[in-house]
Amino acid sequence: MGKGIRNGNGGRTNDRRARGKTGAASGAATRRHPVRDVIAAALAVALAAGAGYAVGGFSIGSGESSSERCLNDARLDIVGQPQTASYTDDFTARGTKLTKAEAGPYYEQAVNQSWQKIDDAMLAATGGDLPAMRSAGASAADAIDGTIETLLSHTWPAEVDNAVEQIARDYADLRGYMRYMASAVDEDAGGNTMMLEFYSFSKADVYLRGKLGLDAPRPHTMPLEIRSVEDIGVYDASTDGDGDADKAALTGKRVVRVTVRSRVPAVATEISLKFALRSSTGRTVDSVWGTSERIALAKGQSAVVDVPLEPTLAKSGMGLQLRGLAASSGHDVDHNMDIADDYARTVVPLSDFRLK
Repeated sequence: MGKGIRNGNGGRTNDRRARGKTGAASGAATRRHPVRDVIAAALAVALAAGAGYAVGGFSIGSGESSSERCLNDARLDIVGQPQTASYTDDFTARGTKLTKAEAGPYYEQAVNQSWQKIDDAMLAATGGDLPAMRSAGASAADAIDGTIETLLSHTWPAEVDNAVEQIARDYADLRGYMRYMASAVDEDAGGNTMMLEFYSFSKADVYLRGKLGLDAPRPHTMPLEIRSVEDIGVYDASTDGDGDADKAALTGKRVVRVTVRSRVPAVATEISLKFALRSSTGRTVDSVWGTSERIALAKGQSAVVDVPLEPTLAKSGMGLQLRGLAASSGHDVDHNMDIADDYARTVVPLSDFRLK
């Protein structure tokens, strides 16, 4: 299994704090509010000077030689960062041993007690509402405490005991990110958290469910719900008649029109979708994306995203697999989300879609 963090129901993530924008292909991972960043930078410099920190490798302050720190390190002292589980932390289950017949329902009870709170926090992270994000993060962290305690309050059948230990550790990692959100000083904490690959299933969870005869894990709610997908063929702006410059740029491209409904708990000002264009045999031919900009999309409202394909690559019978989502909200903070293959297969409108 790869390195990273798993979500409570799901996936191991890579801690990539500065990933580029999903879908839109350019720009920084987050567009920070300029006034807020000036204040943060000023505080960082003031703290750095007082402590003899280093800026750009040069010491300022007392002049005494010590471990050098850059401006970004000083900023992290202000905004914080997630505290995840240490390799020395003990996640050994103790207590009376569960039978295999008891273990399945007990496991479901353990994970279900935090599933909704985690789901709420994941959506709140995309909304740009700092108080709501803090509250949801705190509630999720408390619920995860209960899940971990339940998992470790009994010993498990030998065939799943290692999986339970890994799952408990993964929950502890996730709890660190929820606490990070709960104590956030700005909305970037939500954007940084959603860069993690929350939308994938845990191998340990899937393994345990298979051994105990449980149903597949329930996927968490994505902030953008794909409602329909239509191949409209090669686009010709002259027949559209609305004079939209963005649509004019699509002329000559094979276009797939995707309708999405927003679940972002705020007004989204830009949304992006990233897909893999896949051959009839499942081979990825190209990575494609569509973006809808300069919008005001409230929760529950729908929007159309046109996804252009190169006509020379787009062939009849090919399909699309969702690879990523992005939404901007709040003070223009970007929230970028990778979608793993196992989660992508739960997007029903794409499962039977094929190019004409």
